[in-house]
Amino acid sequence: MLQPSSPVLRSSSHSPSSAFTDIQAKTDVQPPCSAKVIDADENLLFPDAVSLGRALGCPPDLKLKSLAIVGNTGDGKSHTLNHAFCGGRDVFVTSASQNTCTLGVWAAYEPERGYLLLDTEGLLGACTNPNRQRRLLLKVFAVADVLIYRTMSDRLHSDMFTFLADASDAFVEHFRPELENLAQRSQLPWSSSQLGPAVVIFQETQHTEPLDSDPSSPSTGDSGVNSKCASFLAERFASLQRSADAFSCLRYVGVRTHDPPTDFSTLVRTVEGLMKDTTVRVPRRLSHIFQMLASLNEHFATEIPATSANTFVQEYFTCPAKCMSCQARCRLGVNHLREGLAHECRTAMGDGCQYNPSLQNKVYYCK
Repeated sequence: MLQPSSPVLRSSSHSPSSAFTDIQAKTDVQPPCSAKVIDADENLLFPDAVSLGRALGCPPDLKLKSLAIVGNTGDGKSHTLNHAFCGGRDVFVTSASQNTCTLGVWAAYEPERGYLLLDTEGLLGACTNPNRQRRLLLKVFAVADVLIYRTMSDRLHSDMFTFLADASDAFVEHFRPELENLAQRSQLPWSSSQLGPAVVIFQETQHTEPLDSDPSSPSTGDSGVNSKCASFLAERFASLQRSADAFSCLRYVGVRTHDPPTDFSTLVRTVEGLMKDTTVRVPRRLSHIFQMLASLNEHFATEIPATSANTFVQEYFTCPAKCMSCQARCRLGVNHLREGLAHECRTAMGDGCQYNPSLQNKVYYCK
């Protein structure tokens, strides 16, 4: 069982309008104020929705929609939330340092739009367990209504498509069944076979033109993007033999920035349109969102190795032959048989092999 620890809070200097005075009276802070919800080790930092709502300045019974953002480290995820949805206020931490400034998952309540904003740790950063980090981000996918994949790459990388496909598969095969079971146990507003979040790929380029995202171009299917963008994204997923069918829709927003600041207007309009759409996801209480996140975080909390068993060198430069009994790989390099060297087992490592009666791999010693 994951034990909640002390949460980390960060407030902004923004003074909200009088329309939210009644909300603030029930809480300890004035929104928007960010708080760390889950740390980098997947520990939930709040015991219940009431304490989370108090930290965010949001009553737990208030209905809202959740907006999450993911992407590689250093691509400006926190900056995007601050300037696109928080009026430029320093709600989420940003830094010019090489060190990662966002660890785990942070949340903030944006009262003017009624959004629950979720900021996440960047991919490809200096984390102790990248696999655990990816699992945490996939959990955020499951609870978000709209998710932004932020990239500042001049060209869309394959790792983005792989990550989105992984998120789609994880939602269908693991998260959706668990959320359906949770809904049956606790009467949460969740329908069977519900689609995943709407995903917006937000690409900011400097030296290349973004994909054609002219709204006047004809749309293709339910993807909400014009035919050129839809075809390009579909071809990239197909080239990896993957798909993102679990998402309710997949949008693309591209902007080329010659001189700062970044123009977030198209991104904001796209996200606001998706957030207003209630055909797939309706606003949910903060307590329901917290319960979903807590359930997924507790259910999928097994130990996970930090790295794969074999490095690239071990996988592709070491002889692929394996022992038929213990499955240990040969310790020599590839093509060593051409040099007249037999396979070398791991007995020199001191742990020996495993006895298999069907193979009769006994070793006899003189007494």
